[in-house]
Amino acid sequence: MMVKKSVQLVICLLSLLTVELCSAANVDEACPTGDTDCASTNSECVSGTCKCVGTHYKSSATVCTTIIVLTVRIIEIVLEAACTPGPTDQCVDVNAECKADTDNANKCLCKTTHYKDSSGACAVKSGFGGVCLTAIGDSTCLYSLKCTTDTCQCTTPVSQFFDTTDNLCKAKIALQATCTPGITDQCLDTSAECKADTNNANKCLCKTTHYKDSNDACAAKATCTTGPTDQCKDVNAECKADNNNADKCLCKSTHYKDADSACVAKGGFGGVCVTATGDSTCLYSLKCTTDTCQCTTPVSQFFDSTAKKLVNQNAARMQERVNDEFKCQCKNGAEENGKS
Repeated sequence: MMVKKSVQLVICLLSLLTVELCSAANVDEACPTGDTDCASTNSECVSGTCKCVGTHYKSSATVCTTIIVLTVRIIEIVLEAACTPGPTDQCVDVNAECKADTDNANKCLCKTTHYKDSSGACAVKSGFGGVCLTAIGDSTCLYSLKCTTDTCQCTTPVSQFFDTTDNLCKAKIALQATCTPGITDQCLDTSAECKADTNNANKCLCKTTHYKDSNDACAAKATCTTGPTDQCKDVNAECKADNNNADKCLCKSTHYKDADSACVAKGGFGGVCVTATGDSTCLYSLKCTTDTCQCTTPVSQFFDSTAKKLVNQNAARMQERVNDEFKCQCKNGAEENGKS
């Protein structure tokens, strides 16, 4: 009888265990075999425990309820309206920010790089040389520049230049004074530029098209003053009086002005010249005949290369170079008088 009761007790215990293992798990209860163990809809087995899925929350042990998302709409603030310092993107205009105005009241105002245009929007300011609006004023320019005839400039452009290294207007630099390469219009003389001198020091010096005259100013090389050297743009030109006795940069006597207005070396005897230009393309008063510098009358003249001049031939003799000396010899094989 005792054995029968023991068997019945074991059976009952096994039955209870089976019921425990087979029953579905609620939220936050164990799920040893996976998601199928979780009884609640919209729940899942996470690390051995039943949990509500991400879009739901546990409203009871057996229920996962949908999370309600509330959308909060932030009202953006228009330009020049009151705002609260701190939060970003509160101003309607993306180029505005919340800051104190002249009365120390916090408002949505254009950033320092922008200005309020005629349409009530924040427009970007211009830098040196950029376009601005004279009608609105200097506030349309950066770096405290002045808006003059719709262009951002220094206060006195004649005597100031804009230094891009620190964005400031500074006094222009006198001729031969130290300057900084790369910055334009920094030299007081408009015909000067910043470049290295003979000692490799950067200074405001006259451009290659100009020279420094007696008044310490850069003068154009097209006009000249007798005396100073290297004032002519063409290295083969010099300052001298023209036919009207006016001092001009003219080609040196050894050169002529070609079709490109450049000074070109003249040809010597037998050298190349330009017939179309004329005899001025030859040295020593030679004639340019068929693009060759020759004597005026080659039949009766020869060129004395020592004296650099034309010499008339003797009717019966011609001069030629013999043993590096000029000697007269009979023409056409004729013998000298008294010799057979």
